[in-house]
Amino acid sequence: MWWEITLWSSLLAASTAIPSARQRRDSIYSTSSSSVYRAFPYPQLVRFANDECQTESGSAGTCYTYQECEDLKGQIEGECADGYGVCCFLTYQCRETVHHNVSYFVPPSYPNKEVQANVCPLKIAYEANICQIRLDFTRFDILGPKDGDCRDDLFVVMGGNSNHKVPTICGENDNQHIYINVDTVEGPVELQMITGITPYARDWLIKISMIACDSSYKAPVGCVQYLTGITGQLRSFNFYQRDEDRQGYLNGADYAICLRRERDMCTVTYSVRIEKDGPDIESGANDTSRVSSSGTSTESSRDHEHALGTGIFGIATSTSEGKPIELQAAAGLSKCTGDYLAIPGLDRFCGGAFNLNSGSRESQSVTVKNSGPLMILFKSDKAFNGRGFNINYQQGPCTPVVAQAFV
Repeated sequence: MWWEITLWSSLLAASTAIPSARQRRDSIYSTSSSSVYRAFPYPQLVRFANDECQTESGSAGTCYTYQECEDLKGQIEGECADGYGVCCFLTYQCRETVHHNVSYFVPPSYPNKEVQANVCPLKIAYEANICQIRLDFTRFDILGPKDGDCRDDLFVVMGGNSNHKVPTICGENDNQHIYINVDTVEGPVELQMITGITPYARDWLIKISMIACDSSYKAPVGCVQYLTGITGQLRSFNFYQRDEDRQGYLNGADYAICLRRERDMCTVTYSVRIEKDGPDIESGANDTSRVSSSGTSTESSRDHEHALGTGIFGIATSTSEGKPIELQAAAGLSKCTGDYLAIPGLDRFCGGAFNLNSGSRESQSVTVKNSGPLMILFKSDKAFNGRGFNINYQQGPCTPVVAQAFV
């Protein structure tokens, strides 16, 4: 047995002399004259999963062999699988079809920004064991809405389950995401990035992830967004819009944001996010005015003290009628009819502050203690819109139940 151990030890020592995956590809997958082959003249078979990896630029890639990445016309950015694979960065442009997990939808001018008017479709083909597709907007900057309507540029999802509505969006949506349910349709799903003639430097880098039906990252059915972790942030689309003329959430919204209940957690506390030095303050995002989608002129109400003190929250109320949203909270069915943020177990929220007490000028955290699914519902009509919402959440532990002895 000693000679066998010596032989394999020698082989292991020889294999560690190969410095990179680019050089390993011949020794592993062919019979070239590498040092491994000379030490032990039989082809090796090295297997590794096509798992997600981190590229040298910080984006996500997929672990492939060197040759596989070249065949897919991917960009090699680093190594994986202990150096036997390469982290492959796959990008797709207009009128192409994605077949592989962890791919990116990019503009035709990538890595430059897109300035041309265009209808840019991308198809996503998937296997039968895929139930959802998640789109992560690493970068998403196209022209924003006018009075809540995406009139110049828009991003549309076509396909997916007929009972799962994915909102059409536009504007600035970096680091947002969307889930598409596809378990009842064969596909493919089609993404359309439509850019108009208005001059603007558009930019998008959209990560496409295919989620298996048995994956722990699969979102509950009906959720457009799904957040995991004890703490996190949720906000309306186009919240960080820099152009004051194009600020505000989108009309016709009707979707659910779901949270995964983490282990041993029983409560969730929601509070308006305060960003004294963030893009909301610098770009004038403290505007909580209500604007009309009909194009009629509206007033603006700006209150820097309110923005600095309570964060940003502005959702049109049933009594605004095109006027600026009053810098006070509104809650309940009678005040929040067309546009509202609804938290099951609490109430509907709208107005210029986030608070269960209608009339309050200060935002205040609220806590949900129910044992059901964790979600927030956002709905907007097609008449008026407001600034939107930017909310932190914090899950809290369960209170131990103390057993009482009965005499």
